[in-house]
Amino acid sequence: MKSLFLLLAAPILLLTCASPWPDPVSFSFVEPTEGSEWDITSPQSIQWESSGAGDDYTLVLWLSDGFIIGNYFLEDGQFIWEDRTVYNGDIGKRIERPGNYTLKGQIYDGPACLTGEGCENVVNGKIVAEDEVDIRLK
Repeated sequence: MKSLFLLLAAPILLLTCASPWPDPVSFSFVEPTEGSEWDITSPQSIQWESSGAGDDYTLVLWLSDGFIIGNYFLEDGQFIWEDRTVYNGDIGKRIERPGNYTLKGQIYDGPACLTGEGCENVVNGKIVAEDEVDIRLK
């Protein structure tokens, strides 16, 4: 009878214990919203909300074809894109032509060293959350 009680009580004990898995990480853009139009000559505010990320998680902002806009710690919650410069490795270029672009944010669960110089010995984290919006630069 004692072993029957233990067999029946075990699932109850498992259900009351804390989950060994952390809360899932989430990320979403607050601004811009889907379909926003930005004046290509003015600074633009990029705002986001996130949850479940650790202190060493980083955010990478991309514009369309993989160019990096910024690489920030999540708690900032905002990036002001002032100079319209995007980077591919160590090379930066200004966005000069109007058009449709996709803005993407990705959270890495560790470093996100994405330039060539200085990244030789860095092991990047993996992407744990992302969001994207289509915008128009005019």
